[in-house]
Amino acid sequence: YKSREMKLKLSLQKEPKHSELVSCVGWASPSELYSVGDDHQILRWDFQSDNTNQLVQLPKETYATDIHWIPTGNTAKKQLSPSDLFALACTDGKLLLVSRLGRVEKAVEAHKGAVLGVRWSGDGTALLTCVCVCVLCVCCVCACVHVCACLCSCVGVCLCSCVLYVCGACMHVLEHVY
Repeated sequence: YKSREMKLKLSLQKEPKHSELVSCVGWASPSELYSVGDDHQILRWDFQSDNTNQLVQLPKETYATDIHWIPTGNTAKKQLSPSDLFALACTDGKLLLVSRLGRVEKAVEAHKGAVLGVRWSGDGTALLTCVCVCVLCVCCVCACVHVCACLCSCVGVCLCSCVLYVCGACMHVLEHVY
């Protein structure tokens, strides 16, 4: 067993920056990070060029809870490289699909309660959402699971078509959902 070292280099950006709580972040590539805050800004942090810029200003009623980029590589429909679309979960029950350039490609009234988490399937053909009204949904497959308590988190495992979700103090696994 040989230990590997991980090196992390940080550089501080002066402007722009969030003025409120940062609610979610997501890596688009090894050198590109996107952050969303309660100030309704989506910021793009490029660590190769040491630039930070505002991608888009979201509407005042939109508060993001989670962000997840569509997986890169060979999908069922086309080649995607690098990832050029991310899903953004919101407290008003909406699910936004946003392009790398900041354009909201689609806004879906996904749920009646806050969407707490969102994850793409490994091939990019399905979305998993975790909602505050005790429902776990896999979009594009229309598989919903009603649970007894509010969900805390969810994640899809692309190699085995499984979903792990946290409900209260317990973790549960659903198999063969996408």
